[in-house]
Amino acid sequence: MRLVWLREKAIYYRRLGYSYSMVGKRLGLSKSTLSYWLKDIPYKPNRETLLRIKNGAEKSARTVHRRKVLAIKSMKALARKELGKLSRRDIWILGMGLYNGKLQYQNSYVSG
Repeated sequence: MRLVWLREKAIYYRRLGYSYSMVGKRLGLSKSTLSYWLKDIPYKPNRETLLRIKNGAEKSARTVHRRKVLAIKSMKALARKELGKLSRRDIWILGMGLYNGKLQYQNSYVSG
């Protein structure tokens, strides 16, 4: 009996214009079940669904950015821990190595 009620409720929400995700969240059903039950129900998204779709890309971009920032912070902390304190001489030698590598790359690019 509960299954019949859930299916009717899913059809009701779908006719109101809700996406599979939104219906599934409300009723605790998987998208595959909803897809099977609602395949013949016409779908026209409502305003709430359209707004979610519109804001989805922005939300995703914020999430990706947040993860990237956290990864960079984590890498910096690990590098700080592994390298320890760098002296002025260490930094100077590193700079000279980078400069020399750049010159070597430019010379090989020009002559090659």
